Amino acid sequence: SELCKCGVCPPGVMMDYFNSLIEDLTPHHAEMAVHLLQVCGRYLLYTPETSTRFQNLLDKMQRLKNVKNLQYRLEIMLDEAHLHVKPSDRKVRPKKEKPPMRRFIDRLIFVNLYDDDESDKVLKLVRKLPWQNEQVVKWLKKDILDLGMNVNYESIHQLACLLAGLARYRDAFVIDVIDQLTEDIQVGMERNDFRELPSRVRQVKLLGELYNYRLGGPGGVFGT
Repeated sequence: SELCKCGVCPPGVMMDYFNSLIEDLTPHHAEMAVHLLQVCGRYLLYTPETSTRFQNLLDKMQRLKNVKNLQYRLEIMLDEAHLHVKPSDRKVRPKKEKPPMRRFIDRLIFVNLYDDDESDKVLKLVRKLPWQNEQVVKWLKKDILDLGMNVNYESIHQLACLLAGLARYRDAFVIDVIDQLTEDIQVGMERNDFRELPSRVRQVKLLGELYNYRLGGPGGVFGT
């Protein structure tokens, strides 16, 4: 397949080989057809000299796949290879761009806070945020409580350290964050969805770190 893209192997040879694979669509041949599509399928489809014939071969593969009693795993592989070669015409919804202030807060909490060289500056920058803007406060709270896979488990203490420093100036905000954290933990435990386990472990880790920074009493920790 790579030789075909480099012009060493004639495209006609590759298409004949691909045709022989799909006509005898055994599990082994199906896997080989998938590899061929992944490597040189787009080249054969979008080269003017081979486009029409290869399009007909793709249609033939889809027809044969539907009548053959293939394993479900192989059907998925062939469908994904087909989409790789010829993506769906469905329009992709444009991603909504975040406001500059939201992107700034995201960078502070998700990037700079976990950088040893920048972590000391984060508290100062957070204190300088426009706290009179309720939307900004909501964004900051959401980012702090967003303990998904993008958060380094070993560095969660940095979040607790930030809240401890912020408590001297914005105690109502810190109390609101802690209340929401304990509520999220309790709701997650009641829901008991295994897909939320990684986030729940991080939530409990943050609650423990907050206790270490004396932002919560033992009653709140053991009660939760």
